[in-house]
Parts: sequence; structure tokens; C-alpha cells
Amino acid sequence: MSGIIDYLKKNDLIDFSFQYYFISFIHFIGYYSIERTHNPWIILFFLFGVVPVLDMVLPVDERNPTESEYKKLIKQNRFKVPLYLAIITDWMLYIWIIKKLLTGNNTIMCNIGLFINLTVAEAVCINLSHELNHKTSLLSKFTGVTALIKNLNSHFIIDHNYYHHVWVSTPTDTATSKLNQSIFSFIYGSMIGSYCHSWELENKRCLETYGSKYNIHNFMIYSTLACVLFPFTGYYFYGIKGMILQIAVGLISSAILEIINYIEHYGLKRRFISPLGKYENVTIHHSWNAPFRVSNYLLLKLQRHSDHHENALKPYQVLASYSESPCLPQGYAVCLIIAVIPSIWFEVMNPLVELAAKKEKPSKELLDKVNAIIYRYVIYVLLVTFSLMSLSIYLDYDMIR
Repeated sequence: MSGIIDYLKKNDLIDFSFQYYFISFIHFIGYYSIERTHNPWIILFFLFGVVPVLDMVLPVDERNPTESEYKKLIKQNRFKVPLYLAIITDWMLYIWIIKKLLTGNNTIMCNIGLFINLTVAEAVCINLSHELNHKTSLLSKFTGVTALIKNLNSHFIIDHNYYHHVWVSTPTDTATSKLNQSIFSFIYGSMIGSYCHSWELENKRCLETYGSKYNIHNFMIYSTLACVLFPFTGYYFYGIKGMILQIAVGLISSAILEIINYIEHYGLKRRFISPLGKYENVTIHHSWNAPFRVSNYLLLKLQRHSDHHENALKPYQVLASYSESPCLPQGYAVCLIIAVIPSIWFEVMNPLVELAAKKEKPSKELLDKVNAIIYRYVIYVLLVTFSLMSLSIYLDYDMIR
């Protein structure tokens, strides 16, 4: 381990693409471990137990490409390969787990693990679609939108690109969480707001461009139809159980996305400039960064979120990390768990929000206090996921043999 740490301190992997195959690698390992051991909890133990520990142990990922590296990296298509491969393997995993859940001879423990695996995988797939939908090519947008149908969330491309990126960190944006806002009220408000904003934007575009709101050019008509009809594929193959399962996976994976939205901008505000009658421009101070290495590889550097909002068209491989941006105390895997416990989330994040508003860095004493809370919950989650993995092995022992 010390050799790996020393290597990463000297070599930042900025010119490599192999680390971004991490998502497809986890898909294949998930398939293999479930098929051979009937234990879906192995992957959950890795994602929510091992990855946070690796993030704490390995050096943070803060090195940005130089100007010459940027010009070279942005032109290289090899960084598109892991993105499209992950979309393909995600579809394969989705179809396989749906079938296994509905036709397999599984224990209840195994089915619960399979369902959680599937919802987490589809939440991660929204991030893949997010990256593709910020591109200008028709192939990228088509691939990204069709992948979002599994989440019953193909309108995401409209709301995210043309509403969230415009109004982020303002009271208008339902995808920006407010200070002391409960995660549960946020999820409901953001999911409803996203759908309504998408209709408003498309209706306005079509009215201005084509003279009427509802016509063949209105994307939201096709998006809504696709999301209503898609669960009927589950009904066709597996009956009403298949339909209900697809709806549940779509809604819960979208809810997980909203937890990530909640984390990314929690409590941050853009200043309203009264003389101009508008908000200040989006800067690197209006999103939380998380420069933790392994989770950044898994999420295609989504955690370099400040640069993404300031430069939305930047490909993931050249996104920059800025020391001036507010920084989360841990990566998304840990923050996702803590965010669903409001009292702990507020205790950890509220002092950091106050400092971020003043563009100040936290003191060592505050960081020590925050890290103590974070480390405690990392250990809790590690132990819980390990226990569930071990219990699943015990319950499925006869099948493994």
C-alpha cells in the first residue's frame, strides 16, 4: 500500500484513461460475484465501505492539467471509450438483475441486495448520461437520453442543462438545497420541480420557435411518453411484478440522484446584484468540491463540480480542482449516507457553509471535529456492510456449495 501511495504522490495519472474503466469493472465484478457466490452485498461493501477508506488513505486528486496537457487531452477520443462502455455494461447489468430478481431462486437477503445494487447502479448511470448530455454531438445526446429512460428521468437533460445551470445556487433553483433544508423535502421538491421546469422550458421554446407549445418538436411529449411506456416492457416480459419493479428502480435511482444534488450545492448562494436586477455569474465558489481520488475515478470527476458549473462543456478528463472552492469533508459515497441523517449532516456541514459564504477556509480545530464525525460513520458503514455481506454468505451457503 505504501508503494501505491508513493507512486500516486509522484504520478497523478492525468494522462491515463484506464482508471475511468472503474465503473465497467465494477459491473463485471458485480455480475461475477453474484453469479458465483449469490452475494450482491460484496459490491455494496466495496462501494460504501472500502471506497471511502481508500479515499481517506490515498493522496487527494488535486493536480490540474497544464495548458499543453489540456490541449492534448481534450482532443483524445480514448476518454470517450470508458464512458460508452459503461453505458453498455449498465444496460446489460440492468436487464440481468431485473431477470434475476423476478425469475431467480433467491433468498430475501439476496433480493434486497440485488435491488439496492440495481438502484445504485442506475443512479451512477445518471452521471454517465449527465456527462454525455453536456456534449454537442447527436450520438452523445441520444445515448445519454435513452439511458435516462431507465430512471424515468429523460427530462433531466432539459432541466439540468437549461434551468439548473442557469439558476444554480439561487432560491429559484429547486435542485439547489438551502441551509437547514431537510433531505426529504428537497428530494420531493427537486423531482417535481425538475419535471415542471422541463415542461415550462420546452413549451416556451416551441412557442417562440414554432408558434405553438404542443407540436412534434416538443421534446417533453416524447420524454413523458417514453417514461410512461418503458415500464410496460417489464409488464410484457414478467407481468405486473416486472412493471412495478421497473417503476421502483426508476424512482429510487432518481431519488439517489437528488441526494447528490442536495450535497453538491448545499447552503451555497449567489449574490443578487440589485442595480443590475440579476444574480452574480456562476463561479467556482457556488459548488462543493471533493478531491478524493477513488470516488472521483468512479464518478468521472463529477466531484470537481465547481469547474463543471463554471465550464459546463468541459469533458471530464480536463476538469480542474481549485483550492479556492468550498470543499466537502469526504467523497459522495460517505456524504450520501450522512445526508440522510439530517442532524449529523447539519452538524458537519453548517459550519462549513458559514465559512464558504465568507470565502474562508475552515480552521484545523473545525476540520478535526468534522473528520472525527466522518471517520466514525465510515467505520459504522464499513462494519454494517461487512456484516450484511457475511450474513448473506451464511444464508446462501448451500447455494454457494
